[in-house]
Amino acid sequence: RGALRTNGLCNFGKINYLLGRGAYLRQRYSRYPTIDFCRNPGAICSESSNINDSDEVNTKELKYVISLFEWIERIQLYSNSVSK
Repeated sequence: RGALRTNGLCNFGKINYLLGRGAYLRQRYSRYPTIDFCRNPGAICSESSNINDSDEVNTKELKYVISLFEWIERIQLYSNSVSK
């Protein structure tokens, strides 16, 4: 889905837990409290600015944040004998 690697549900769960509805339900700061990325993974790719009919979301910002998450979670962690 867009910039997020989708080789399983784990990435959607992490995004939801850290930035989406999951964070909100745990009474933590949530940048996207109305989006449940587990139930609606297509929200990441949506061109609509009204993903949940209850909250306008800047979709360009959402795609950027998801890309940044992917970078931090997978690419930045890469290491080899030269980069240590």
